[in-house]
Amino acid sequence: MKALLLRSAHKSTPEAEFAIGFAQSQIQMKQQHYEGALASLLRLQKLKPKHKQVLKMLVTVYTQLKDWDALLPLTPTLKKDGIFDDDNMLELERNAFLALLDKIKFRNKLGQNQKELVNEVENLWNKLDTLSQDDRMRQLYAHTLIRFGDDAKAESFIRNSLNNRWSEELVYEYGNIKQDNTKKLLTNCENWLKKEPASANLYLVCGRLSQSMMLWGKARDYYEQALSLDTQNEALAELSRLLKAMGDTKASQELMMINLNYASNQLKPLPLP
Repeated sequence: MKALLLRSAHKSTPEAEFAIGFAQSQIQMKQQHYEGALASLLRLQKLKPKHKQVLKMLVTVYTQLKDWDALLPLTPTLKKDGIFDDDNMLELERNAFLALLDKIKFRNKLGQNQKELVNEVENLWNKLDTLSQDDRMRQLYAHTLIRFGDDAKAESFIRNSLNNRWSEELVYEYGNIKQDNTKKLLTNCENWLKKEPASANLYLVCGRLSQSMMLWGKARDYYEQALSLDTQNEALAELSRLLKAMGDTKASQELMMINLNYASNQLKPLPLP
């Protein structure tokens, strides 16, 4: 009898069919039957493609099932129709990017062509355009391009991105780029110094680029500038190594002692013999 009534309700009107399917999907989600809920929601989406609550529930189901590939096509609609606010959208895209990037990195370990993987990472980044607001994600994207051997693409991304909005995390990656034209990289960094004179990481990168060009004195000056802004910057270890190689062993040892003292200050208060 119940089955007969249900079939009759489905045949009555599209609105009734939607209402019944919506209630069914809510029950399935509450019971954590996500595969069944997905099937129900996909039927509802065909009836009402832009129904906000259905789209929100689809996002929840895809997230629970970790089906990030299926979730990606929804993101333009979620943004366009304002279904998620900026913070929720960023969190959603961040989770999707991290999960899908892990899959790409695994395929890299299996030996897949790195050029193909770079194209995939680039396409993924372009689809999730909210990520450009997150400095940590910008750094991760640049780091991945460098890791997969496309330093030219990484350099272009970092340069354009920093010209748009400054990031201490992102400029750090600029020092990891491997290119023949190191002088051009250093020129770009020195131009940024005019706008960002308080960036310790920028001075660090200038020092490393100068050192790679065997400009020892210039490198030393940049490392010292970095340390004047941030006493715990990596410039401390770089400067100590450089001074030792230049024959200034005493200054190098003094810096290493400073580094050791900083490290000691981070130790937990534990009993000693």
